Amino acid sequence: MCARSTPWKSWQRQRRIGQRRTGLAAAVKEMASKHHPHLVRLLGFCIDVNTVTRYMEQILIYEYMENNDLESWIGPNVHNPLSLRQRLDILIGVAKGLQYLHDFGIVHRDIKPANILLDAKMQAKIADFGLVKLSGGTSMGTSVAATRVMGTPGYVDPAYYKTHMATPAADVHSFGVVMLVVITARKAICVTEESHINLKQWVSKK
Repeated sequence: MCARSTPWKSWQRQRRIGQRRTGLAAAVKEMASKHHPHLVRLLGFCIDVNTVTRYMEQILIYEYMENNDLESWIGPNVHNPLSLRQRLDILIGVAKGLQYLHDFGIVHRDIKPANILLDAKMQAKIADFGLVKLSGGTSMGTSVAATRVMGTPGYVDPAYYKTHMATPAADVHSFGVVMLVVITARKAICVTEESHINLKQWVSKK
């Protein structure tokens, strides 16, 4: 026996989809209005929703970054590794970009090397604003509830995972992991056939 969607259920589903799309569009438009030397410029975006699967696809168009992302420049197999000076400059740039976002009550929620792009002068710029959360708060007083915990394993703040409250502190935690990754040239989580190593735990034991 097949279940059929009632008009009420269909309306509820359409309403939820509409709310998600509206919320995402508002966040992306807010980011497009923000300009900082350490934020990548958002040039445009497109949002499409499959009304059957409720899967939301988003396309964000950024300015071109000549040197790819930070992830491609770190690790044991990199042909031309970053100097210590370059690593420090990149991390300082990311910190400045994060401070700018937090001053406007914006929580990124997915700070990681793959979301840090590098321009022709190796200047770091934070990218991927598809998961940002907005609130009326400012700086470290920002706190916004999230229906789902978003982010990348190994970088997500345990407190955010537990409470579902996205705060600047969650971004700071992720940035701390980024610093460890950049300095040690190790992955946040290293999975092999023999072990599953979390970088934060590995460092705490040293």
